[in-house]
Amino acid sequence: VLAAVVAELADGVASASAAGGGGPPRILVCGHSLGGALATLLGRRIATAGFEGEPVVDIVTFGAPCVGDHALARLFTTTPRLRIHRAIVKNDPIPGLLISGLPGTSFFVHTCPPLVLDSELHARRKFLSKGIDFLEAVTSTGTSTSNSTSTSNS
Repeated sequence: VLAAVVAELADGVASASAAGGGGPPRILVCGHSLGGALATLLGRRIATAGFEGEPVVDIVTFGAPCVGDHALARLFTTTPRLRIHRAIVKNDPIPGLLISGLPGTSFFVHTCPPLVLDSELHARRKFLSKGIDFLEAVTSTGTSTSNSTSTSNS
């Protein structure tokens, strides 16, 4: 399924490359919970697909579980033109679902440390505003919130 999605994107990326615009095309892949895990895998697949114009791929996830082990996490942090941004709500069980084992050991790890959004915020508007600010910062500045592998239980 991921291969079919990547193939569909090829024409759009080629068109964006041909149109120019002062730099490589940018692709934003975003998801929540299980959709965040899929966005993580799809984003790396896109970044390594060899598209014309070598697009920059930003992966933004909210409350996503882990997608693999330490070796896979290292692939994410060493893939050129791939930036990963994770946001979680404090005490959300989903990001820690696949992290198991004895203290200090785990098979599944996250691709980078998260931005932790406080679930104790009283105003829903304020909480949503923090999430929107996060997305805007990621997409407008082109800077990564993190580019290192995390082994925490978040």
